[in-house]
Amino acid sequence: MAIQARTLELYRQLGLADETVAAGKRNIALNMWVRGKRRARLSLQDAGEKLTPYPFVLVYPQDLHERLLLRHLGQAGVQVQRPVELVAFEDRKDYVVAPPTSCAPASLPCSPRSPMASTRCAN
Repeated sequence: MAIQARTLELYRQLGLADETVAAGKRNIALNMWVRGKRRARLSLQDAGEKLTPYPFVLVYPQDLHERLLLRHLGQAGVQVQRPVELVAFEDRKDYVVAPPTSCAPASLPCSPRSPMASTRCAN
């Protein structure tokens, strides 16, 4: 997974940027290959150098990224539940109440609900 500068700028505000950059790998270039031969190289080394404190594309694996986010959410008191589906919500003017419906193994099977391959639990 590639993380762009704008995401890292947001992460800096949340206190996540330094840890993410330290754990990732800066991608300094893209190589374009045709039939086994490199035909082009696009340098990313100074991309956005004067626009952002993060002038690079960061490669950071999705599984590590998810663990990082889950850990920090947990430290902030947020419990992430998976898999869940929002089936209803109640607008209370200043906030919304949205009880999730679990799609835990006991409630399976789930069946396709839309062409987007989302699922609806059999509760």
